[in-house]
Formats: sequence, C-alpha cells, structure tokens
Amino acid sequence: MIKMPPLAMPKVALTGWISSVADQIQECGSRIFTVLLLGMNSLPGKGVWVSQLKKELSARGVEMPATKNISVSGVASRDSTKKSLGGFLR
Repeated sequence: MIKMPPLAMPKVALTGWISSVADQIQECGSRIFTVLLLGMNSLPGKGVWVSQLKKELSARGVEMPATKNISVSGVASRDSTKKSLGGFLR
C-alpha cells in the first residue's frame, strides 16, 4: 500500500512522490500483481493525485491501474472494506 501525499503539498515537492509511486506501480504490474488505486470520497480530489500520476505513467508507457473510490464508512471495518472492494479482493 502506498499513501499519496497530502493535497497541500507544493507541486515542486510532489515530483519525487509521483515518480516513486509510478516506479512501484510499474514494478508490481510487471510482476503480474493486480494494482488498485484507491480514492477516498471524503477527501478533495479523492486524496489521489490522479492527473499527475496518469501523466507520469503515460510517459513510461504504463497503463493506469484500476481505480476505486470508497467512503470512510466503506473501510470502517474488515467486512465493510471487503464489501467496498468487491471483486478486487480474493
């Protein structure tokens, strides 16, 4: 699991985070792991830097991972998390 930086982070400092996350998405994807990008409905921009991440992945020729937006109540317990993530968990 990779937590993206807060939305208040200056864009100049964001570059390293985006690159690191893209590295990990690329590595996991190349090893045939399923990568899922989770966004939180209660956070501005879903708490994910999607546009910057898409741009970085596209420059690398890497597909954007599946994205799922969830609510805080959707992760309040193990059962609600399993329900929220549906077909992504085994």
